[in-house]
Amino acid sequence: ESSGGKTLDRFVGEYQEHCHMMFCGGPVTTMDWGPSDPTVLALVTKLSDAPSRLSETGPQPGLLQFWRLSADTAPVFLFGLCHNFGNVWAMEWCPSGGQGLGLVATSCSDGSVRIWSVPEAGQVSKPGGLYLAPSGLSLLCPGEEPGQCLGLSWYRGPGHQYLASSHASGLVSLWHL
Repeated sequence: ESSGGKTLDRFVGEYQEHCHMMFCGGPVTTMDWGPSDPTVLALVTKLSDAPSRLSETGPQPGLLQFWRLSADTAPVFLFGLCHNFGNVWAMEWCPSGGQGLGLVATSCSDGSVRIWSVPEAGQVSKPGGLYLAPSGLSLLCPGEEPGQCLGLSWYRGPGHQYLASSHASGLVSLWHL
């Protein structure tokens, strides 16, 4: 009983028939709900529709997006953080949060793990804007060519002081933060 197709503009959301929909502007590679605010969904998009290869480890643009999804209302694009670390294959919020919306870790195709301190939407100068912001912490494997970082996981024990990352070479790194 659909009334036909609908086109959404980039970074626009809609709520209809008990369903949240939003157009993120490119292939979504990973997403995770915020730990301190369960209405915030973080997701990462590639800015290219070209197929990805595990051998590609050079810089490529990408976008971390932060959306608010409240009950019975259209999703709202809060802001985006632009980066040049390649494709992001996994993203996970620090379970204990942090300042603003909290800390989010990303596994990047350049082989790195990047940790971002994400501000509250009210702390950015232009809500709904895009920002070029460096990550707060970059974790790189010394003396090793690990290939793309494909996954990560925060330690769930007290203090959440450890982060594990897995790489295309088969390497697993454990980072004490």
